[in-house]
Amino acid sequence: MTNSHWSLIVDAVENLPVFDGMDKVGLTGKDLADVVGVSPPTISKWRNGKARVPGDVIALLTLVLGNRIEELQNLYSGMGAVPGSWQFQARAGINSALDDLQVQEGMNRALPTKDRREGTKRFRHWWVAKGKHASGHMVSGLGEQENRSSGY
Repeated sequence: MTNSHWSLIVDAVENLPVFDGMDKVGLTGKDLADVVGVSPPTISKWRNGKARVPGDVIALLTLVLGNRIEELQNLYSGMGAVPGSWQFQARAGINSALDDLQVQEGMNRALPTKDRREGTKRFRHWWVAKGKHASGHMVSGLGEQENRSSGY
């Protein structure tokens, strides 16, 4: 698929599924801005369809969402007995975010290979940096409890 074809797809989507998934797993615009290295207003413009999201950023955010879902699944599975209604809500949010992730991954197949590679490279740098800061400080929207429980 050509770059111009991908642009038409992105322009036609007001809210990319990856942003819906990020909301469902509790990542804020500030958290995403920290990951991507842009300002929160830029994230807001992307979320609202007022500015085009670069392909490498879409690939990066898709991988970050997948990582966050996995961390939450690990966290919740290790919690033991929790109230049923809370557990149901948490699982429903994760499952809904997984649906968003799958849709976004399908859309990402149309991204130029160069953008997918660059997004993957940026994710690796973020993931390594996140692991270095897992001593209990907030790192890109991931709190101390999640960092410890996920082994980072």
